[in-house]
Order: sequence, then structure tokens, then C-alpha cells
Amino acid sequence: MNPLKIFAPIAFMFYLTVGHAQGVGAPTITAISPASGTTLGGTPITLTGSNLTGATSITVGGVACTAFTVINSTTATCTTPPRHHGTPGTASVVVTTLTGISAENTLFTYVVPAASAAAPIPTLSEWAMILMASLMGLLAFVRHRRS
Repeated sequence: MNPLKIFAPIAFMFYLTVGHAQGVGAPTITAISPASGTTLGGTPITLTGSNLTGATSITVGGVACTAFTVINSTTATCTTPPRHHGTPGTASVVVTTLTGISAENTLFTYVVPAASAAAPIPTLSEWAMILMASLMGLLAFVRHRRS
């Protein structure tokens, strides 16, 4: 008989029992900073709460963070995933540990990304000036070649 098959479940139950006996309960989230980010994801957020040590996953809106780090029992960081279907709105941030799952909340809000400032398209008069300058340059070149 493999001793790992017998002792691993017992050790896991001991960990859960001792954890609860020492007052380690389900994780809680009390604040998130920043409280909003774009629907494209990629926003680094900091979670503040309790019992965050040993987190096995952090989700935003039901989707796993692209990366997360537990700093200590009250602080963790996470990079938000893209919003499902790109729609703006609130999203619940949930932390899962071996001792439980945090309550759902509405501490994070997805917003539509701001439009990027694209280079302006030249107007008709600007195109006319570009064309005139080009023609003048061509005429100067031809005149210079003839002399």
C-alpha cells in the first residue's frame, strides 16, 4: 500500500483543521485600488483584505487574473483579464484559498478604453499644398537639368 495515499489526505485535513483552529477563515476583500480599468484588461490592481495567504486563484468577473501575487495576509496584487464581450460594468473580485472563497462584491468596474489620439488626416487644402510643393520641386529639378 502506498503511504502517500493514506497520509496525504490526513495531512490536508490536519492543515484545514489547524488553520481553522488558529482563526484562519475564508478570505475577505475590503478594498481594491484602482477601482476601475479598461475592458481590454491588463490593469494591475491591489487587493486589501484578510486571510489572503495561500490564495490559489483570484478572479475578476469570473475570469482568472492573468497574473497574481500574494504579498502578505492582507495584500495581494492581480492583473485584470479582458472583460467578457468587452462590455463595461461592475465585476466581482473573488479570492480562493484552501480555507474558503471570498464573498462576491462589486469593487471593480470595467470602463471603455479612451479613444487613442490618431494622427489627423490632412484636409483637401493641405493635400493641395502638398501637391503644389511637389510640383514646384519637380519643375525646379527639370529646369536645373536643362541648364
